[in-house]
Amino acid sequence: MRDLTRATETAESELEHLRNRQSRIRELERDRDALLTSYARIIPEQLDALLPEEHHRVYKMLNLSVFGYGDEGIDLTWAWEGPSSDRSNDASRLPGSVRTPGR
Repeated sequence: MRDLTRATETAESELEHLRNRQSRIRELERDRDALLTSYARIIPEQLDALLPEEHHRVYKMLNLSVFGYGDEGIDLTWAWEGPSSDRSNDASRLPGSVRTPGR
């Protein structure tokens, strides 16, 4: 009986540890979404002022890819969607892709 009690206590302790860890993961995901949303809002205005390595970091965070086809245009693809609760800003339109026409 004592072994069963110890096993139960260990299992309950581990479950509590997992709940705390899941809570921390959700908190980190919210922080990440808030940071990315903030970047997405300031990027259009501030992108020109960034250094090349900062451009690269922002594009990597957005998982942005640009493919050029000479006079046929370019393809843009991205993968970040942003927080599902905030659909009022431009970042909410991500993920997606766009093909711009050539000349």
